[in-house]
Amino acid sequence: MPSCHPCLFPGEVHYQEPFIHYPPYISFLQKLPSRKPGTSIPHRRIRKWWKALPENKRLLFREYLRTNKWKLFASLSGLGVIFVLFYFTHLEESPITGRSRLLLFRREHYDVLTQLEYEGLMEEFAEKMLTENDPLYRGTKTILDTLIKFNRDIPEVSKMEWILHVVDKSDINAYVLPNGHVFVFTGLLQAMEDIHQLSCILGHEIAHVVLEHVAEKGSVAHLLDFLLLIFLMMIWAVCPMDSLAILGQWIQSKLKEFMFLRPYSRTLEAEADRVGLQMAAKACVDVRASSVFWHQMEASGQPQLPEWVSTHPSHGRRAEHLDRLIPEALKIREKCNCPALSDPDPRLIFRQRIQHLQKSEEKPKPNVAVDTLKRAK
Repeated sequence: MPSCHPCLFPGEVHYQEPFIHYPPYISFLQKLPSRKPGTSIPHRRIRKWWKALPENKRLLFREYLRTNKWKLFASLSGLGVIFVLFYFTHLEESPITGRSRLLLFRREHYDVLTQLEYEGLMEEFAEKMLTENDPLYRGTKTILDTLIKFNRDIPEVSKMEWILHVVDKSDINAYVLPNGHVFVFTGLLQAMEDIHQLSCILGHEIAHVVLEHVAEKGSVAHLLDFLLLIFLMMIWAVCPMDSLAILGQWIQSKLKEFMFLRPYSRTLEAEADRVGLQMAAKACVDVRASSVFWHQMEASGQPQLPEWVSTHPSHGRRAEHLDRLIPEALKIREKCNCPALSDPDPRLIFRQRIQHLQKSEEKPKPNVAVDTLKRAK
């Protein structure tokens, strides 16, 4: 039985008018160095070498290829077998979900980059950090500590030191670095409908770290680079003009980005939603509030990128996904002997208010849950 919180937030939850801001919910994306420095140089040399060959030597080279085509085929097949063995020997089960994933790197491989990212953020926000005595800091830390405390049965949670930083900035944002440093902006705290929504969001960001999504995305990106290396060599070796070769390389990089990496990132976001909701449920959070947050963002009316060009699911799709996950999370709450949730369902309240606003054509008033957060001590 997982460790569970008997009661996180005493008393009733009071839902106010939904906020009208558009929170750009940005999870931390590891800054990888360029993986193809100088890739074009050897390929251009190959092309120049081929063009410089006399016609008789070209004929001899083609004849050699025809004569030894089966040896070449066997060699390429052997390389293919090695690649397949390499791939399957680097597959691991993702913690909690058990999903099979490619993992060429570990969190430790990103320690230097993560530390640089952390130092940069601390320098950038040096004058805007709230002190540990600030009521907003204490309230947020209570929520974070509760999530961590009652998920310590997860090894990836218990072995990490989680450190909170609250930034006094209007950005509606929060993220967790792979080294356990949690950054929360006061703009997010003010935009929250209640502290249950904040708990679900922090659970989502912590889940990214627990599931090692940064290392996994880096592994997939490097694998794709390896697979596309031959294609790049063909472009630079065959194209008669450097401009066409550069264009071809640009096209294949965009195809890789939009056909593989971004859809894969959206898959990882959905997995973090599921695990984060489970973590929140073990802390007796009202997990029904999770989808309300994304419904609020969708109802805000602010422009949003089409999902196919984004690294995150659309607000509406994410809310629907969370709604499907909520019944499973509610069962976890029951197993943890959490107190019964009060009626009515916050999702029903939100829908009724949206309908009322549509009928009355009233604009929703900004919601400020800072006072509630301050009392969560």
